[in-house]
Amino acid sequence: MRKITLINVDDSIGNFGIRKIASFIRQNGYRVDQIFLVSNDTTTFKYRFQATFGAEIDEGVKNQILEMVKGSVCVGMSCMTNHHRRAGLLSRAIKEKYPEKKVVLGGAHATIVQEDAIEDFDAVCVGEGEKAFLEYLQRLEMNQNVSTVKNFIVKVGDKIIKNSNRPLLSNKELEEMPFMDYGLKDNYIQEGSKIIKFSEEHQYKYSGPHYRVMYSLGCPFRCTYCSNNIMFKIDKNYSKLRRPSVDYFIQGLLNIKKTYPDITTFFLTDDAFFSLSTKEIQYFAEQFRNKIGLNLKITGAIPTSITEEKIHVLIGAGLKHVRMGIQSGNPRTLDLYGRKISPPRMIKAMDTLSKFKKYLIPTECDIILDNPFETSDDLKETILFLDKLPRPYFLNTFSLEYLPKTSLTKKAIDEKYVESDSRNDLLCKFPKGTFPNLLISLYGVFKMPSFVIKYLVNSKIMNSDMQFTALIKMLKFFNFSKRAFYFSLHGDFYFLTPKYCKMLNRLHYLGRKAIKKL
Repeated sequence: MRKITLINVDDSIGNFGIRKIASFIRQNGYRVDQIFLVSNDTTTFKYRFQATFGAEIDEGVKNQILEMVKGSVCVGMSCMTNHHRRAGLLSRAIKEKYPEKKVVLGGAHATIVQEDAIEDFDAVCVGEGEKAFLEYLQRLEMNQNVSTVKNFIVKVGDKIIKNSNRPLLSNKELEEMPFMDYGLKDNYIQEGSKIIKFSEEHQYKYSGPHYRVMYSLGCPFRCTYCSNNIMFKIDKNYSKLRRPSVDYFIQGLLNIKKTYPDITTFFLTDDAFFSLSTKEIQYFAEQFRNKIGLNLKITGAIPTSITEEKIHVLIGAGLKHVRMGIQSGNPRTLDLYGRKISPPRMIKAMDTLSKFKKYLIPTECDIILDNPFETSDDLKETILFLDKLPRPYFLNTFSLEYLPKTSLTKKAIDEKYVESDSRNDLLCKFPKGTFPNLLISLYGVFKMPSFVIKYLVNSKIMNSDMQFTALIKMLKFFNFSKRAFYFSLHGDFYFLTPKYCKMLNRLHYLGRKAIKKL
């Protein structure tokens, strides 16, 4: 059987794109080996607190990969921008040993930077790759011209040929696709200095009792710092929510449950799940409750789409946790980010979620720090906004990342806040140790008296050069510990080490089952 090797270069086992392509290519008669390069133990505190990601590849792992790709028609890689250098190193090693073997890069980074990503590769796949990659493979096997495949940028000698893009998959086409690959066959993972067979235990090691899934594609918002900011320029239809039927999606979840019987939670990672209609969410909740019967977590909650009715029906289906993007409490900064959401509307959304605090783990709220365009008054307004935000909640604090080619990155380059769009030093920074960052980090742990906050935000220390990095790291640890406590109260031990996490989740599940029989 014809063989393809797909390599996920990110420190993750949850790459949806490469798993979808693996299923589609297998359906069309190819053997597909998937390799997940997880060089860091993502369950350790060190990984959770690190600020940067290395480009290194273990020598033993590299040599084993070179042997594994030997009989492949083509090698495909996928990565986010954080790991593009590692992908380049591996591609160069493959090309050095097998000069005639084609190596293709796809995924978010390839789609964002396009021609700039091709230096170390024979071709770059832009956007949705299922049908495009299949056509590329078929032409390659028949010795036909691959330089005209739509969605592809191809290197031909000293020339780079960029082709137009095919239409995005319709709802009907999404439903005709095979279910995303979530099995164990022909899947491999890095374990230290070796590549070994992917097993059920690896799923629990790197994702705990959670399984990440995605129902809808697309996002109606155009945040200036986000990769979707680039997607809309490629095809305006990226702003539309596309998805298969609920019944198709539920069947996929049933298959996952069968493969991994000890999972307790499905984690929906859609960009804008709550933007779906109330009617569709009601039907989803009904099917999920009746056929799946596990816990549900949802990220991508946009404040303007949160309603009591949607939350109520989802709690009935098993919803335990919501993550929502806030980013700032200052209207000027929100406008800079292209987020047409007012602070009062965000407070209203949190007020809605807090009404269900009896049933929900506290909401995670994302906040962006270290924005050079913000003034001291802007930061003051965000801090006072957090003081008003209904509790309980957790804060996820992120230093602003300048993703290549986004409009915010271009503005930062134009105004000399960053030197270039080189991608080498613009990502994965730990938040600076400034006093405003310290105050914001405090809100992730506890609420201070309002009169104290009002005094501090009007004090001279707000503009001082003093650094509080150690305190901010300590607060991050306390924030992590607080989450572990709340998650454990709901029978979710995701924050513990894999061995005890699986054991306690299993005991909790069996206990609930026994109680129901009484």
